[in-house]
Amino acid sequence: MGAGDLANETATCHLQYLDNRIPVVVVSGWDPGPCEGCGGQQGGGGAGTCNCCQGGRRAPSSSSGDAPPPLNGHLPPPPPPPPSQLIKVVMLGAAGVGKTSIIQQFVYNEFPSQYQPTTARNNHWPSVLVNDRAYQLCIADLPPIRAFPQDSFSEWADYRSYGLRSAMAYVFVFDLTCYDSFTHIKALRDQVYDSRDMREVGVVVVGNKRDKLEATQNREKRELMREMREVPAVVRKQWKAAYVEVSAKCNWHVVAAFRELLLAVEEAQSHTHARPHNLQELHQAIEHSRCTIL
Repeated sequence: MGAGDLANETATCHLQYLDNRIPVVVVSGWDPGPCEGCGGQQGGGGAGTCNCCQGGRRAPSSSSGDAPPPLNGHLPPPPPPPPSQLIKVVMLGAAGVGKTSIIQQFVYNEFPSQYQPTTARNNHWPSVLVNDRAYQLCIADLPPIRAFPQDSFSEWADYRSYGLRSAMAYVFVFDLTCYDSFTHIKALRDQVYDSRDMREVGVVVVGNKRDKLEATQNREKRELMREMREVPAVVRKQWKAAYVEVSAKCNWHVVAAFRELLLAVEEAQSHTHARPHNLQELHQAIEHSRCTIL
């Protein structure tokens, strides 16, 4: 992408609220605007600077007179944004469960008009601000995988460049109107935990298409509810993971699902730093904590 393409990029920034009215800001683009110093288009000199003078900034949207005085004909550059933590997220699930729709709704606040199967990896880079903490997410939207690779060699052979084993967070998505889709992610989840260290990895299980579940007939709904009755307990108690039911079409609890994912990453990392990583460290901790009776 050249400087001209970057200059024409339209910013996408939307403020969403959770049920407890905690704001979550999702930024997926930036419109640099013209340089106030020379009138040129910004884009190549870093955030808030233009290609020629390296010192301009976007023209203010109002003439309230609050802007600082010019410095050598140019306004000073804006302060740098707070440092953000990069989190690589992988979406896993069967075909047609709505992984892409959830991402589109979360990042761009839109829902695709028709279903298009995902055939290649697509990365989305939203910047998320939640609870005064900045995160840079790399969300990988992948085609459905048959099985999770058990080692790096099998990943290189079958799912090259998918980044499955290097993810810092996993979102397991299933369809609330199809129990087989939950069976699919259950098998994937077991394979993930059997093949890699998950102590510093965040996990959230998302049941999508809640709107379709509400729209089903009474008899079909009773059958689905009977099949899905134990799903929340299995996820929360046995898997020790967060569980969120969402509707990508209605944008219901989509933001809450990603907030739970970020909290799960923080919790996993904090617990890892506070506990021994192997048996030798555990023995050393016990030796240090022993008391001697004289």
